[in-house]
Amino acid sequence: MVKNILYKHSPLVSCDEIDNKVILIHANLAKAHELNSVASFVWNNLSKGNTEESILKLLINNFAVSKDVAKNDLQILLKKFIENELIIT
Repeated sequence: MVKNILYKHSPLVSCDEIDNKVILIHANLAKAHELNSVASFVWNNLSKGNTEESILKLLINNFAVSKDVAKNDLQILLKKFIENELIIT
């Protein structure tokens, strides 16, 4: 089930783009995360105040991916973002 939760970037995370790659750095954890193009797309759309449901629609419309694959991959990515304290609800 896709959630209508509004996710936001953690205020403790800074985002830089280096050589067309998005790098996230958590201030308190001193960890850096390099995002691939799909993860970067999701990250950038989270900053626009999108829910999981709206990001799923954007993924399907912008990438050659089925709804089931996009949904599964998005849920895994959001879980990783939460576990690494990169996003909050």
